[in-house]
Amino acid sequence: MRWARLLRARRHRTAFSKLAALYSQPHGSGAVLHRQLALFNDLWQTISRRSRFYLRLKESLALPERFESWEEFVRVVPLLGRTDLKRNLDEISFHDENPDYWRITGGSSAEPIGLPAWRSEDKVTSRNTWLARDWFDVDASDRLFLLWGHSHLLGNGVAGHLNAAARRVKDRILGYHRFSAYDLSEQKMRAAGRKLLQFKPQYVLGYSGALHRLAAVNEDLRSKFHALGLKVAIATGESFPSPESSRLVSNVFGCPVAMEYGAVETGAIAHQCPNGEFRVFWDSYFIEQLPSSDSSEVGEIAVTALYPRLTPLIRYRLGDLIANPSDDPGNNRSIEKIIGRCNDCIHLEQSGVVHSESFSHVLRDIPGLDAFQVIQKANHDVTIVYVSNTPLPGQTVELLRDRLRTIHPRLHDTTFQKVAAIPGTIAGKSKRVVSEIEFNST
Repeated sequence: MRWARLLRARRHRTAFSKLAALYSQPHGSGAVLHRQLALFNDLWQTISRRSRFYLRLKESLALPERFESWEEFVRVVPLLGRTDLKRNLDEISFHDENPDYWRITGGSSAEPIGLPAWRSEDKVTSRNTWLARDWFDVDASDRLFLLWGHSHLLGNGVAGHLNAAARRVKDRILGYHRFSAYDLSEQKMRAAGRKLLQFKPQYVLGYSGALHRLAAVNEDLRSKFHALGLKVAIATGESFPSPESSRLVSNVFGCPVAMEYGAVETGAIAHQCPNGEFRVFWDSYFIEQLPSSDSSEVGEIAVTALYPRLTPLIRYRLGDLIANPSDDPGNNRSIEKIIGRCNDCIHLEQSGVVHSESFSHVLRDIPGLDAFQVIQKANHDVTIVYVSNTPLPGQTVELLRDRLRTIHPRLHDTTFQKVAAIPGTIAGKSKRVVSEIEFNST
């Protein structure tokens, strides 16, 4: 399959070469903001006609045909939260065109949502991703070890088996080995370490907490990992569980560690470069650091997409906290700090450790499920509380228990409880996992 990966690499290099040339040129904040505003104003002509939500907003708020500045934009255009997006999705998305596919995410706020999307959007986000990987000399022909979710294995019947088989074929063609990050027990992480050595990838990518766990469990294999000559370990999906996580992963695997920042709704928004700086893909996104109530240097991030999307994202609140460089608060080219939230794990008897992302993958396609939270008591019992207009039917509950048993047998005993609401954090997110059992990431 090497030839297929080489052809893919050539296509990717062609696709991001112009973007690389753009970002390599010297740009001051003023030039970047000017280009971003021009990109958004061009999009606004289409969005304000084809999105019924923004057509009504434009009329009710007397929004202009073109914005004169980002200051005007921020002053007159309201923010959009995940709940607002979910409630008004049919109106926000272009109503006159069918989607090529749906972006489905459980989200770090544990509110499942599916966004209609075009395949052309992936071309934009893919260019950004491969541009960042090129900073570490990673090529699309390189072999990748993925410590990731296995949602394709959660399906039932013939369709579930076909999806799983198709994913395995695609991964083989791409040169990927996908190891499940749902179960982070010592036994599974030892198996992952052995498989990584056997597969001999050029780079590694995984959930941040899962990479920390993989490194911590396999420290004794450090010299063997170093012999692989890995180019980079890319952490994504959540913050690291410890300030020392990045150093631990780098030390064990013998390579740089870089964080990719984004969301399923957006794709990658920013990525750490070799010097540790978070570079924003500013030709694709305009970011804002919203003012904090306590006037601290940290504020919530809001994102506006600057490329055509079937579901426009305008001043969309991701719920994460960031800090822009203090000497350039209007900067849109880099982020000084990203203070996200590490997805929690739950602990089961006999050293079972389950990544919270597994619950998102189990629950994200259930109709009528608005939000959920996983609660674990000191006796290890697990309850999933959820927000919905009606209780989940018994047949659906049994389906979910079967999916959970695929991840860990103990989870088949999970109970489900309908609640009116799930409390949020200061950043507007609900904590995905609430556990009475203290988590030791090592």
